[in-house]
Amino acid sequence: MKTRKLLLILPVFLLLFLSENSLSQELHTITLYVNTSALANERDVNQYANFGQEAGISNEDYTVLVNLNDDIEWVGVSSSAPDTDMVYITKIKHDKKDKLLNSDDIDGEKVVRAKVTKGNSGNEEKYTIHFKIVSQTNPQNQTFKIDPVLRIP
Repeated sequence: MKTRKLLLILPVFLLLFLSENSLSQELHTITLYVNTSALANERDVNQYANFGQEAGISNEDYTVLVNLNDDIEWVGVSSSAPDTDMVYITKIKHDKKDKLLNSDDIDGEKVVRAKVTKGNSGNEEKYTIHFKIVSQTNPQNQTFKIDPVLRIP
């Protein structure tokens, strides 16, 4: 009798467990670190901005692994003057390859948020992050761009 109940309960438990895990979503916070004191023009972006990745991985090759229904938020931080300078992420723009996000152009004021709504295993999206620096020490009125990758494993 106990074996029969166990055989009935086990498939129900497995079904609930698998459906819960397959529907789960994750929040990915992608932080852009910018040396706001040194960044002066678009040519310097790769020298003075990064995602905290390991040496040898360029900003263009920096890849975040995501899954369908995951949420992503992009934030900017000054690595040289975090108390006085701000890095505002103003737009995420689809560049090339597969479209994984809920829109081609996603605007924001300081932080940009999006959802992975499309794609299959192996798909990747090349996109561009637009950001501005608000600085008392290095005032500028320029939008900078950097272009990493999202990939569904």
